[in-house]
Amino acid sequence: QYMKRFNGSVVVGDSLTEGLTAYGYLSDDQVFCKIGASVMHGRDLFMSSAKTYPTHAFFAFGMNDIGNYNGKPEAFIRQYTALLKEFHKISPQTKIYVCSISKPSSKTLKKRKVLRNYTKFNAAIAKMCASSSLKGVNPVFIDITGILEEHSDLYAGDGIHAQPAYYPYWLDEMAEKAGL
Repeated sequence: QYMKRFNGSVVVGDSLTEGLTAYGYLSDDQVFCKIGASVMHGRDLFMSSAKTYPTHAFFAFGMNDIGNYNGKPEAFIRQYTALLKEFHKISPQTKIYVCSISKPSSKTLKKRKVLRNYTKFNAAIAKMCASSSLKGVNPVFIDITGILEEHSDLYAGDGIHAQPAYYPYWLDEMAEKAGL
């Protein structure tokens, strides 16, 4: 049902995004992802997905970037903004959505202190979506942090990734925002 609902749309992101195809919710041509993907090293994902000229594009980056950018969101936002602009230049008719970073588990936040910056990064992502620097691109922010907060039983063992039952919640949230 999700493959049909997201027909003509793409989801672009990191290893959490990979679960969309790994668990059979979306097809390989609807998902552009890589384990460890980040905006720092993800230009190819943005460009290859843009060249499919989707009606809707959903971006889910940031978890790996928190560490890559040492917990400081400024350079991350500059790079994310640049990549969204490049995507939009290739596929100007695509409606763009940007997902927040999902909340790591409490146990993981205790072990990996840099990840505590997810709230700072999410605030920066929301601000980026509303920023005049992306005028014309007009990305819509989708806050998905509440999903794992509300359904903490859906964390995978590492406290970052999610079990298969997480994905319908995420897909429903994206579909609702996009009117799919």
